[in-house]
Amino acid sequence: MIEKEKNICKKVKTNPKSFWSFVNQKRKFKDPIANLYKSGSTNINDLAENDIEKAEILAKQFSSVFTKESNIQWDLPMKELKTNDVHINFDTDSVYEKLILLNVNKSPGPDGVTPRVAKELAGKIAPVLSVIFQKSYDQGILPLQWKIANITPIYKKGDKREPENYRPISLTSIICKIMESIIKDKLLIILKERNILSSRQYGFLPGKSTVLQLLNVLDTWTEAVDNGYQIDVIYCDFMKAFDTVSHVRLIQVMDYYEIPPNLIHWVKNFLRNRSHRFVINKIMSNWDHFTSGVPQCSVLGPILFVIFINTLVEQINHSELFLFADDNKLFKIISSEYDALQLQDDISAMYNWSLNSLLKFHPDKCFSMSIKSNKESQVSQSYQMNGKTLEKKRELKDLGVLIDDQLKFSNHISEKVNKANQTMGLIRRSFNHLDATNFKLLYKSLVRPHVEYANIICSPYLKKDINLIESMQRRATRYIPGINKLSYSERLKKLDLPTLAYRRFRGSMIESYKIAHNYYDNESINGIFNYKSSVTRGHNFSLKTKHSKSNLRRNFFTVKVTNIWNSLPAYIAEAPSVDAFKNRFDSLCRQKSLMFELNVDFSDVILLSILIKSSNF
Repeated sequence: MIEKEKNICKKVKTNPKSFWSFVNQKRKFKDPIANLYKSGSTNINDLAENDIEKAEILAKQFSSVFTKESNIQWDLPMKELKTNDVHINFDTDSVYEKLILLNVNKSPGPDGVTPRVAKELAGKIAPVLSVIFQKSYDQGILPLQWKIANITPIYKKGDKREPENYRPISLTSIICKIMESIIKDKLLIILKERNILSSRQYGFLPGKSTVLQLLNVLDTWTEAVDNGYQIDVIYCDFMKAFDTVSHVRLIQVMDYYEIPPNLIHWVKNFLRNRSHRFVINKIMSNWDHFTSGVPQCSVLGPILFVIFINTLVEQINHSELFLFADDNKLFKIISSEYDALQLQDDISAMYNWSLNSLLKFHPDKCFSMSIKSNKESQVSQSYQMNGKTLEKKRELKDLGVLIDDQLKFSNHISEKVNKANQTMGLIRRSFNHLDATNFKLLYKSLVRPHVEYANIICSPYLKKDINLIESMQRRATRYIPGINKLSYSERLKKLDLPTLAYRRFRGSMIESYKIAHNYYDNESINGIFNYKSSVTRGHNFSLKTKHSKSNLRRNFFTVKVTNIWNSLPAYIAEAPSVDAFKNRFDSLCRQKSLMFELNVDFSDVILLSILIKSSNF
């Protein structure tokens, strides 16, 4: 058992499934699919109890959301195709490079080809696959075996007996995914060269992320609030967005953006005649057909969706619309009733787009929020969509971060600390041999990420929040035999774990380095830093100071980091790579005893900048 636990801990980062399988056995985990209501019934005495009934009910529910094509034409200008066909070369080397990158811990599709087999035989099968892929693309035809999917239902939230509360996770052919990946790479090049996609789209694109989007948005919002303005935000949620994309309209959009005709022809076949079946405990439902949607868990599907929804951005004339795939928020700085009317116009434009695209907004999941300082707003406006007044919320989840109308993150921090503590408790109950080595592996992979996600956005500056986050790690390190009686700082030194406050401080410096050294596309960061035109002291990436009036703005990343970043020695700020920056920065902070001690106030940027400047480098 000791060796088993040790192996699970070693592999937890690359193969978390083995961890959860082990934990669920310890918990005597019940069937993840509850007994389900039959045929829309809510009678507790009318439940499906066996796996075949459950699979058929979920299959029926899944198929019920598919979009029915409309006779109403979408008024997108159809262009005479001026683009030529694009050649994609599926050479042996390209196929081989994709094969050796496969994650062997992933599950196979219905064809039974496992990633491990494909990876280990990469040298043998790459030449054969390159020929098959080339013929498939040139002829615009895919084998039917590549267009079927086994679907595993995963519970989301709500009543477990309701079939609609389960998310379908599709398993498709590993071999087809290799081909999709090569096509996706070429398609991304076309989209970038032609500047097709909006800079406000952050989903499924290289060099973009949820955190970068939040950084851009919150920089705008905190600056507006600091200047006394109000921001009205509209959050809209689509109904089963990926499953309801109209194939006819998707192809129309690809034509509109002048995607090469032979690529469109292959995509048409990729979408056509796809089938799926639900699998529960190896029991399978009957096969059913997809009539809409982009294939979930495919490689190409998310990019096709991003192309489709890009036309939504073009409808917005007065406000800012930011997207992460289907997650979208529309906002505008409000200084008068006229601004509110313009925002309402854009809401109406979004709704009209949904009618034409057949991608519907969920009527119960569209909300408004007014973000402002503590002062009462001069503009109080309610917003409507399709005649229904949008419910005004004071707090909403935005890309995993709990946002409130004061832009304070205390509730978000409390929620994340609770989740981290729960995960740590689960580990403690499940593992009998939690020594220092096993603890660090599990803690760093499964516990600490809860409180570190988007920490440059919601980094606390209130003492109560700082102490709450640190208390999680303080408590966790007490579980390790042999060091539990040491002081917190001594425990951290023994484990070589820095304080969470230091981790946030270090993370903000790493992010500053990446932005200053152009690791991100300029459109992704939207000029959030302004650099000094001439530097007589310090390093060559010194930032201009941003003035602020409120604690909210003063403690936001883009303002807070300026003094410390400018105080870094040139050899650190001008390091040739991220890894070199991390090593040099950590070395300096170890020398200054910043990593394991709680007596350093990381929220005091002036104190820290003086401390760093005192270095003898």
